[in-house]
Amino acid sequence: MSKEWSPSVNHIFVVPCSGPCNVGLLAHQAAVELTREGSATMLNLAGIAGHRSTFVEGARELMNRMVVLDGCSVQCAGTTLHHVGVDVEAHLVVTDLGIQKSDDLNFREEDVITVKNVLKDLAPRVAAGLPPEKPKCLCTEE
Repeated sequence: MSKEWSPSVNHIFVVPCSGPCNVGLLAHQAAVELTREGSATMLNLAGIAGHRSTFVEGARELMNRMVVLDGCSVQCAGTTLHHVGVDVEAHLVVTDLGIQKSDDLNFREEDVITVKNVLKDLAPRVAAGLPPEKPKCLCTEE
């Protein structure tokens, strides 16, 4: 990261799962869209998993402003970060929002929007280095 770059107050860093199922790809797509919109920056999970020093050191430096975005309860992204000594408090699992996992690789755009909105809701606390409030499951009416 260049010294001149300064993220906005609510800017977060997202480490998405990209697993070979609908919710893994959905997590990845949500992170891509937030990055394109300028409200987040994706970090390279493969580089971190490969123990590339630049990626691991970057993750350690940013872990207080980072959200791990896993697709399902397997939690590949979170486990990978933990394996390299990066323990992140802000961890969102797509299936915890009531979105069902399937192996067909298809996801609905409205589910991407849901995940993005939850991340945007988490952003102010995460960007400030505060522990996130756990998002409510959207799977049932309250």
